[in-house]
Amino acid sequence: MRIAILLILLLALFPSNALAQTTRYNYIGPWVWDTSEWWEDFWRGPTGTLGSIDLRSTPQMARPEDGGGGLGFFVTDRLLPAPYVFLNDGLDNFISVPSKPYMEAVWGIKLEAGTTRGLLWELLAEEGDPTGLSRWKPLSTGSDGKIRLELGGYSPVVLQEDSPAVKAHWEVYRTWFNSHGG
Repeated sequence: MRIAILLILLLALFPSNALAQTTRYNYIGPWVWDTSEWWEDFWRGPTGTLGSIDLRSTPQMARPEDGGGGLGFFVTDRLLPAPYVFLNDGLDNFISVPSKPYMEAVWGIKLEAGTTRGLLWELLAEEGDPTGLSRWKPLSTGSDGKIRLELGGYSPVVLQEDSPAVKAHWEVYRTWFNSHGG
């Protein structure tokens, strides 16, 4: 559910006409542990982040001391230095050549997607871990039984009936629910 909320909120903080005037850069990179507020420390994207998708496992989210070792997808209004890996500057543009081997090595998966749109779908609908222990949780279906990936200004990015990853996600949930008196 957290990923679905992040997806809906991705870029939604800014009107689409304002984003149309701004070049957007897509990156994969680490989260920043921010201690600048006296009342609370929190995770945030790099400076210039317009929207983000959390690609960390649940255990990684709980480790502020080293960034948790996990990554995020960030849409920014500026170019970023390393360790952020540049994908491209558009949803339907091809992802950069160096970014694919980097992501495959970090996550131990083989990626087929060539564009940002395809990459987000592949990561969020097909490569997630239903338990959230080794990777992010996959997208789940809406009340209509379909999976939607919606980003502000792109509605919907992808629409699909169901996937094996989502079925596995719901099976994990049902198992947990039944084992806890549901």
